[in-house]
Amino acid sequence: MYIDLPTGQISYHYHTRHQSLFEGLPTYEKEWDGHDKEAVHARLAAMWKGSGAE
Repeated sequence: MYIDLPTGQISYHYHTRHQSLFEGLPTYEKEWDGHDKEAVHARLAAMWKGSGAE
């Protein structure tokens, strides 16, 4: 599963038993940007910080 945030692309894997939760969503067409787990965490933190949330 890929998500485009204002701070960049992130992705997560899900178990096949959860596949039905994502049925009907459009296919993600962009290429993976090479992010790793640390980049995902940094992008989420930057988005959280930019939201004004504590």
